[in-house]
Amino acid sequence: RNNVWSVNVTQPLTDFPRIPDDIPIVIGANKHEGEMFVHSAFPITMSKPVYWMFVGALFRDSASKVLKHYRGYVDEIEREAQELARQQIEEEENRQFYFEHRDELDHEYQMLLEMNSSKTSTKTDMQSLLHAWNMNRGGSGGEDDESADNLTLSQAGALDRLSWFDRLFWFRQNLTKEEKAHREMERQQLLAEKARLREHQRKEKAKARALKRAARVVVDYRPVMSRIIDDYLFRCPAWHLAHSISRQRAERGKTNNVYVYQFSHSTHIPGYKECWGKSCHTAEIPYVFEAMDIIRTNYSTLGPHAQEEAPTSPEYPYTEMLAAYRGAMKAADEAPNHDEESASLVPNDFGVNTTKFSRRFQRLLNHFFGDYFKEDADEEIASDMADRWVAFAKTGDPNYDGARAKWYPWRRVFDESDGRQEDRQPWQAEDFDRVFDLDVPQDVDEMGDEEEFV
Repeated sequence: RNNVWSVNVTQPLTDFPRIPDDIPIVIGANKHEGEMFVHSAFPITMSKPVYWMFVGALFRDSASKVLKHYRGYVDEIEREAQELARQQIEEEENRQFYFEHRDELDHEYQMLLEMNSSKTSTKTDMQSLLHAWNMNRGGSGGEDDESADNLTLSQAGALDRLSWFDRLFWFRQNLTKEEKAHREMERQQLLAEKARLREHQRKEKAKARALKRAARVVVDYRPVMSRIIDDYLFRCPAWHLAHSISRQRAERGKTNNVYVYQFSHSTHIPGYKECWGKSCHTAEIPYVFEAMDIIRTNYSTLGPHAQEEAPTSPEYPYTEMLAAYRGAMKAADEAPNHDEESASLVPNDFGVNTTKFSRRFQRLLNHFFGDYFKEDADEEIASDMADRWVAFAKTGDPNYDGARAKWYPWRRVFDESDGRQEDRQPWQAEDFDRVFDLDVPQDVDEMGDEEEFV
């Protein structure tokens, strides 16, 4: 009225004293509100210098406090990147090992199949198999290979020590026919060894380059920036508004009827791959109206659009394959007497020894029952949200009969005198001066005044 209610970003925090005390309020925010905004502004990965610059431009004098506050998330992302690099290096090493020893591994696998099919394998057979396995993994054969390489280097050096005249015009020397033939044969052998040595060095350099590429991991700091935007634009303002209104009503001796919730259900928004499995901006709207057709088609992580845009997890086939081989070798070493009652030594897809009967029985259960006894999480959360909003519209209280959990007004705690039972009492006005972020665990010494961030 009379331009008093002009729309601006500070309106909810400056005009809340005008809200009548008897009007109940529900304030909600999604857990991943900032994902869409940050990924829209930065469609490519965000490096650490860009992350620092963006925080400095946004918060200016408070940038150092913000960077310190979210340092735990940065460390977590960097640890995940280090673990990914380690797994990629291990996968590349196993891939190189497999192609270098593919014939030996195939032969060992055939021996395992024969041992399992014949059921007459002896301890000697298994010991020979284990010996071959250890030899392929750097047993005594590694020293022989190293000495052979040293011998090749000495032979190649002998060729280099010959003068260029002797190497090019050896046929002009006073040699017999047999000596010339022998000299030519030695020369061809040395040239072949030198070519083999160059090929070996080329392969080693290629392997080193492949390992270096596997160790390259791009660290993306957009998740941290998304969390900062989520707190700065949504969660902290919502909590601050609920905090201020509740404190004002407590000072006036009025009933605290301010409720706060955070929507954190795993959803998907079509066209935003970064929101897969998260609760981004506007993701709760179809759940409020219990629009199950829209939810199952567009917003559920099991829907067709979500399956097309679902992130792919990294695969390490060579690491898993060699791990299965090592498990088989360990089983052979621990069970030397192989008979009908012993477990199968052939690695299977499940990592354990399973029988054909159990696998067939499991397939029958899945075929006839499927997910019949599983709860539909989307339908459950949609029904709960719709019932709460209906109850709030009718009575001013979001709780309804049959709800699994009871919502209490903002900043209400158990009363110690009642033995921490269902009866609760609101805080006093002076108790509202301390607000802590329960979602960010950190030491008490490092925790500053939270009102600086809200």
